[in-house]
Amino acid sequence: PEDRKRIKGIILNNVRGEPSRMKEGADELSRRCGIPVIGIIPHADVELPQEDSEAFRGVKERGNGSMRIAVIKLPRIANFTDLDPLYTEDTTVVFADCPSDVLTADAVIIPGTKNTIDDYEWLIASGIADAIKCVRGKIPILGICGGYQMMGAELLDPKGIEGREKGCYEGLGLFNDVAYWDKYEKRVIRDRAEIIDGGGEVEGYEIHMGLSVVKEKPLFRITSHGRKDEVEGSVREDEMLYGTYLHGVLDKPAFRKKFLSLIKPRGEKPAVQKESLDYDEVVDHNLDLLADVFESGLDMDALLSILGVKE
Repeated sequence: PEDRKRIKGIILNNVRGEPSRMKEGADELSRRCGIPVIGIIPHADVELPQEDSEAFRGVKERGNGSMRIAVIKLPRIANFTDLDPLYTEDTTVVFADCPSDVLTADAVIIPGTKNTIDDYEWLIASGIADAIKCVRGKIPILGICGGYQMMGAELLDPKGIEGREKGCYEGLGLFNDVAYWDKYEKRVIRDRAEIIDGGGEVEGYEIHMGLSVVKEKPLFRITSHGRKDEVEGSVREDEMLYGTYLHGVLDKPAFRKKFLSLIKPRGEKPAVQKESLDYDEVVDHNLDLLADVFESGLDMDALLSILGVKE
């Protein structure tokens, strides 16, 4: 009963169909509860970043575009919002959980993970590691964070910090880099950088255990925090191989366009060259649309009164 006093209004959310047809039911709900219904919010088909990986549990693919991109469906996939900008392009994103998904793809992305070692062992056991090696040099491959670590020559975990046991593993060998874990320390930093070949800016953040000894040509030059002499990532342009610790690397149009321009669709449909947008601006625009939907369905005067806000 004491909690009931705190309920000041009811909002019916995500109503499909004509909201006006809900009015009679809303009035009856208000009468029975003794609490006013202050809004009926219609369903809004607005694309926004997903809250967690449950959003694509059981989903095999998204989109119906000409460029078929296999995103490895790692069991411990993390920072999956890295993929969201792809949905604004002419793509079909396939959540790859078997070798054939990789072998029939036009590009491959190995995403971040909560545990690089455990997911790399799954990658080998599933046969996907061999499939990735098979398409090397034939289609673009991008590794992000843990996926980037897997692309190297070795994964060294002599203290058992990342894996369940101490161990050293042979990586995919797409790069000569070596990933290693020698202490329980997580690197967390927000970066701004520029593409070394071709220019263009990217923004993102690092959040990972382990570091890499990079033996390849760097992909980015850091331009933030006064670190202009620092480089990041790895690239082999001749084999269309890219790796970075930066999450959000596809948000800005420069690198996303660079990566997608390498794709040669195998299907009947040629790739449609869309205008690549800044994904942050896309999200802001869609949030404005969603706000308009909420405002149109809410009794704003009643809401502001409940909140004690004076106009």
